[in-house]
Amino acid sequence: MTMKKIYSKFSFYFLRSIFNYSILIYLVSYFRFLYFFYLKRSFKTLYDPNSEDGGMGYKIASGKKETALISNLNHASPIKDFLNSYGKFNAKRTLVHLGPLKSLDYLKFKRMKVLVVGPRVESEIFRLVGHGFDLKNIRSIDLQSYSNLITLANMIKIPFEDNYFDLIIVGWVITYSNKVQEGVNEFIRVGKNNSLISLCHTHQRNINNRLSNNALESSDDIINYFKNNLSRVIFKYHPFDKDNVISKRSNFLIEISK
Repeated sequence: MTMKKIYSKFSFYFLRSIFNYSILIYLVSYFRFLYFFYLKRSFKTLYDPNSEDGGMGYKIASGKKETALISNLNHASPIKDFLNSYGKFNAKRTLVHLGPLKSLDYLKFKRMKVLVVGPRVESEIFRLVGHGFDLKNIRSIDLQSYSNLITLANMIKIPFEDNYFDLIIVGWVITYSNKVQEGVNEFIRVGKNNSLISLCHTHQRNINNRLSNNALESSDDIINYFKNNLSRVIFKYHPFDKDNVISKRSNFLIEISK
């Protein structure tokens, strides 16, 4: 075994052991954010946060326009909001994606090429590493970025080649966009045949609290975006499928065919 392979194997298991703990995910991602945001001043956005460019959704809150970018910039002042920073930087929401995925015992996480859409901060990537995904196989995109681990891009124009990814994780993204179909088309383009797409989102019953004007209010609404590329629905849950369910969170695991 060459030194390069030894280092790669050591790095994989070392990072996996570190990022198996929420507190370490938080500490690493939080202090890296402080370094890149405040010292390196590397934070940037793809669009003007007040614009509707790239199909960004928006709502009117307290008489003010709140776009998708503005709604998702609440992590950008962790020093002022230190007491709430743990919840913003520990990526526990990523566990919602991992539940259905871990039930598929034929998947080899370490070998899978993964695209993370809309992670906001690095902690979502680190959470995946802690569950056996290899950091070198993970790519991510967001409308905002401070890190070289997160490529500045929109889901409607993903800067990666066709048929590349085994798994695409889309968490809390499409409910912020008015171009959901274009986004799904891009997921299909960059995904391999039989690749998996995991989608988790929070939905608002009050129409005034919604940022997207696209149809996302039932399982059928979301599944229909995949049209002829739908191979099978492995897992689906949408809170609005039953009127008496209080939950707001949906969770889908879809296999596509090409």
